[in-house]
Amino acid sequence: MKRLPLAQRRAHLADVALQIAASKGLDAVTVRAVAREAGVSLGTVHYCFDDKDELLREMGRALVGVAVDPVRGSLPDGGDFRTVVHAAAEGLMAGLRTMEGRRLLSFELSTAGARSAAMNDVARVHIDQVTDMAVGVLSELAERARVAYRIEIAILARLVVAVIDGLELRWLVERDDDATVATFHELAEVVASYAVPVAEEPVEMAAGGSGAVATTVLADEVVVATVAPELTVSPEAAADEAAAGAATPTVPEGGQAQPHPLAERPAGTLDG
Repeated sequence: MKRLPLAQRRAHLADVALQIAASKGLDAVTVRAVAREAGVSLGTVHYCFDDKDELLREMGRALVGVAVDPVRGSLPDGGDFRTVVHAAAEGLMAGLRTMEGRRLLSFELSTAGARSAAMNDVARVHIDQVTDMAVGVLSELAERARVAYRIEIAILARLVVAVIDGLELRWLVERDDDATVATFHELAEVVASYAVPVAEEPVEMAAGGSGAVATTVLADEVVVATVAPELTVSPEAAADEAAAGAATPTVPEGGQAQPHPLAERPAGTLDG
């Protein structure tokens, strides 16, 4: 076999390992079996991966990368957030139908960590990879539709992953396409309920009448509010106003006129 760059060789060997796992199960994935199936020496596999655990982690990364492709491929060029997230639901169903073997492997990697302490680290890494993938997709959906989420995106990603895993595992047993895709769309509605519009443009001020008009453009609406103008008084006008106030007596209700408090103070003095 011709020489390949390290990253490309690692990806090829991980794919071979996935093929072995898909046909014979996760336990059948060994360094020797991968080398034999790939047509390379044991030394080549050991050069690319320190041990079997690293090979399994690379398998998990490959599973995640392939799983997200149908979702991203289903996204429209435009549309509001609800439209975009429902398109993603269709992508989930399309990917599940075409890659059921790899989805099953993803579950096997996770459950292996619950069964075996030796596989726990690999399983944890795989779960983190899946969650990071969900965060990435949710971020992409939000950017496309110019929205933000009302809760921390990492928490929303955990919720989405938990629901998707449950639905896909059930589909692998029941093979009920209609119920599964309908529930994916219900999940889309849940995600949409956490989305709020964000400002597209900064606040703009336009003169108008007695006040300025502040216009904020949001993703789905335009909010217009009247803002009172800030009064600017020149030093000369302020002095004239103070003099007029000092000379104008104040009249309590039902009483006699009283001199302005400033009129009783010697010039140049302060309170106290």
